[in-house]
Amino acid sequence: MSELHISPTLSLPIDAVTQKFGVLGRTGSGKSYAATKAAEEMLDAKAQIVVLDPVGVWWGLRVSKNGKNEAFKIPVLGGMHGDIPLEPGAGALIADLIVDREISAVVDVSGFLLSDQRRFATDFAMQLFHRKKSHRSALHLFVEEAQEFVPQHVRGDVAKMVGAYERLLKLGRNFGIGATLISQRPQSVNKDVLNQTECLLAFQMTGPQERKAIAGWIAEKGLDADIVNELPKLKVGECYIWSPQWLEISEKIKIAPKNTADVSSTPKPGVKPIEPKQLSQIELENLSDKMLATIERAKADDPKELRRKIAELDRERREMLVHLDKNSSQKVEIKTVEKPVLKDGQLARAEKIVDRLEKFRDQFAGELDDALKPINEALIRLREHDPAVRPLFDSRGQHVANVHRQVKPAQIQRPPPARQVKPAQIQRPPPARQVNPAQVGDGDFKISATQQRILDALAWLESIGNPTPTTLQVGAIALIDATGGHFSNTVGPLSTNGLVVRGNGVLSLTDEGRKFARMPEKVSSLADYHEMLRQRVRRARSAGGKTVEMLDVIIEKGGAELTAEEIGAAVNIDHTGGHFSNTIGPLGTLGLIQRSHGVIRPTEIIFPPGLI
Repeated sequence: MSELHISPTLSLPIDAVTQKFGVLGRTGSGKSYAATKAAEEMLDAKAQIVVLDPVGVWWGLRVSKNGKNEAFKIPVLGGMHGDIPLEPGAGALIADLIVDREISAVVDVSGFLLSDQRRFATDFAMQLFHRKKSHRSALHLFVEEAQEFVPQHVRGDVAKMVGAYERLLKLGRNFGIGATLISQRPQSVNKDVLNQTECLLAFQMTGPQERKAIAGWIAEKGLDADIVNELPKLKVGECYIWSPQWLEISEKIKIAPKNTADVSSTPKPGVKPIEPKQLSQIELENLSDKMLATIERAKADDPKELRRKIAELDRERREMLVHLDKNSSQKVEIKTVEKPVLKDGQLARAEKIVDRLEKFRDQFAGELDDALKPINEALIRLREHDPAVRPLFDSRGQHVANVHRQVKPAQIQRPPPARQVKPAQIQRPPPARQVNPAQVGDGDFKISATQQRILDALAWLESIGNPTPTTLQVGAIALIDATGGHFSNTVGPLSTNGLVVRGNGVLSLTDEGRKFARMPEKVSSLADYHEMLRQRVRRARSAGGKTVEMLDVIIEKGGAELTAEEIGAAVNIDHTGGHFSNTIGPLGTLGLIQRSHGVIRPTEIIFPPGLI
């Protein structure tokens, strides 16, 4: 099948699987019916789909329209009609299962409390996006009652969930992920996320707030359409479809009949409810085997599990030594038995850790030698000219630190007080030549070095397709803390003199500002950007090599959150000490991470839109 026949008058191309849709309408208008019709068509086309269902109605894909025959053999995970139960903490595991086994699934979270739904949905979205980056294939995610997962008002722990889905919709198509947001309350759906959709299906809506949200979507896409007032007149199953760039259409259509049971419709008195078709025993065993294989893989990749195994082995070793010591008078024959503990992948990771530690040791030794070299040279010169320091050297003229000799305080003769040099004898170097910065307009305003970096950062961000970056993004590139008054005071004159436009936490260059912005660095990929970001971090005040290593650990995780303990273990720094806080601090100052209760979350600055 090369097309998806969602209407008698309209068929969608097969690449709809990787597109982004918004399906909006009041309760009973036909929005969920239309979404399940699209899912049917995708399944018929052998495409992979996943449904995040907080209502518990998408199991109807398993039953034919007459309620008697079997339709699609798609597993239902969780809910009252699930083939296997779900746990709130299994979000990442289910994402692994879907990616590793390439299965379609209905993920029913209707049985969870709201807090558990959010926990599951957040972990699921973050892991799905992370895993699809290395497993690129077409997958379409249907999000029922989208306002529950991407609400307009973001508070507390909801921010992490909204950020995960916003990133999935914004960047997921690069890795084959398409999505459909379904909602009866479009005014409650986060506008930044909803505006990521390319194709909108608007069903009957009577409330002014709902229609205002649709008008906002149309205005965001730059359309000149005045048909929002027609929405209350639509019949059930009718909708307006807008796709300004992908399909280049704006027309009214009626959704074609489904082939599966419409279990989302309101139950009618006297009508026997449809019962779901269960998977066969063989199919359930196959699904369970896949789940077990995914669990074992997740455990094998879990650093905590690896550390647990190492600790267990160390405990066994110590117990054996104690036993041998107690029985040392007896002759004990020890047989070496090879016991496989680490799998190939774990062994390879352990070897990489050892290589990294050895590299760090060699690097540290070399840096220490380089640091001590001028000190030794200075001491040698002192030995030649000042007899008071000769006891610090051995008979061969080497400094005692190099031969590990201890010098008693009595052996050291205090040198006489240093000769005072009168100020007149000091020759001061000539003042550095002042370089006039760029002048604007009549010359009354001169661009400072920090302001120049801001202009350059804006030009660079514009070159990768981000013409209106946030102040945090600009600060990270320009090496200036964007959270304080210094940043605002620095940007103020640029705005006053017409070089930048600022407002609502974002900045943009004007045509006049582009004249003074320097040519941005060439960055063609996410890898190039990360290398440039490393250079920025190295030049940041108080940042060091370990700070860059922490950045690398965060980049390798691909956008997922990390604990301070995990980062500390990766760079060999105690995460509970002040050294860890001082080392990771510059990443927070630059806006690259957010820290909360021992959890480190990367911001969008590390993975900017437009780069893959």
